[in-house]
Amino acid sequence: MPMPAIWVEVFYTGKDQKKAMLKIQNDVSPNNSTTLVLGLALPDSGKSRKAAPAVVPTTAATLTTTKPPQAPWMVMWTPGATFGAAQYCKVEWNKHLPIPGHPNLDFNDILTELA
Repeated sequence: MPMPAIWVEVFYTGKDQKKAMLKIQNDVSPNNSTTLVLGLALPDSGKSRKAAPAVVPTTAATLTTTKPPQAPWMVMWTPGATFGAAQYCKVEWNKHLPIPGHPNLDFNDILTELA
């Protein structure tokens, strides 16, 4: 069966984070020559998030090679990228992740569900 165009793993930080990252490394990375792989790390605490400060047009999130220290954050591997080529971004209000060839992933939608 062919891989999908986009693969998404959602996981909580802590021990689940390590398990999810290993799953991505073992199951998805060897097969991602045509698949965009996304991981969404959610905070494992029961803290609720504040509502959006204002509804404004979103701007693109900044991708970096360094994992943010606190969740929520996303990790992305473009098709064909090695596991070590992960790109990270903090999931913040009024930001979005541009996904080449697909609609943007609006972080406000994610954060609204966490609020």
